[in-house]
Amino acid sequence: MIDIDFFDQLDRFTFMVRKKVSTLYKGARRSVRYGKGTELVGFREYTKGDDIRLIDWKVYARTDKLFVREFEEEKSAITHILLDSSRSMNFGKPYTKFEYGAMLGAGIAYLVVKENEKFAFSTFSEGIMVRPPRKGVSSIISIVNELEGMELKGKTHLLEAVEELTDILRTKSVIVLISDFLVRPEDVRKALTRIGRHELIVIQVLSDIEWELDVYGSVEFIDSETGEKVEVYATPSFLEEYKRRLREHVEEIEKIAREIGADFFSFRTDMPVFDSMLEVIEKSGY
Repeated sequence: MIDIDFFDQLDRFTFMVRKKVSTLYKGARRSVRYGKGTELVGFREYTKGDDIRLIDWKVYARTDKLFVREFEEEKSAITHILLDSSRSMNFGKPYTKFEYGAMLGAGIAYLVVKENEKFAFSTFSEGIMVRPPRKGVSSIISIVNELEGMELKGKTHLLEAVEELTDILRTKSVIVLISDFLVRPEDVRKALTRIGRHELIVIQVLSDIEWELDVYGSVEFIDSETGEKVEVYATPSFLEEYKRRLREHVEEIEKIAREIGADFFSFRTDMPVFDSMLEVIEKSGY
């Protein structure tokens, strides 16, 4: 079940959160525009098609050349939350990775709408379901209801999902990518590189069961996405090797994210969601 009771806790920390949230979501970014009532940032030579009302005639009188004024205005960026809905996310207790990721995404959306900004909440596996930007807490409730009734299926096609999303983005946006990232690191690198000019927050969600694998003897592992079965004999040395490889995988994903310039977080599903939300806010330096 996707629990959003922690929204009340976020409200109790409104002052602290609001000091940081504008930078976290880059909700107010600056862009060069033409218009009145905005801050003048400079001039450039007039070219055919420019608004003649922006010509600075005083500059023309001094230089005998036509220049137009350029202004800077505040423009809100949309926060795009992209949640992995592949079958591998349907694992974990008391929350599955999908439920935990959904709560994090909903918490981020909540902070965004508290700043009167827009968010878009999309899900992906082998394809992507892109939902339109929305505003208001009621929109979050509606999204949560959709997510609770969603069937998790398919494999994680991260690069294809990112490509489809970024192809439709017309302005610089904030992208919050939530997944277990149990895919090849080179696929993660390609996907994060594709995001390019957009602000990026990468959130990995893993089950505490995956971290603290506690099995012994003859065990059959089943790949939740492919159905492939592997029989192993779990010994203490096997478990140590498994945990070492998992740590190395997480470290590699973090390294890639940092190299791309993204903020990276890795959470276990047994960590209180509110604590994870505060870590995202605090450790991003906002």
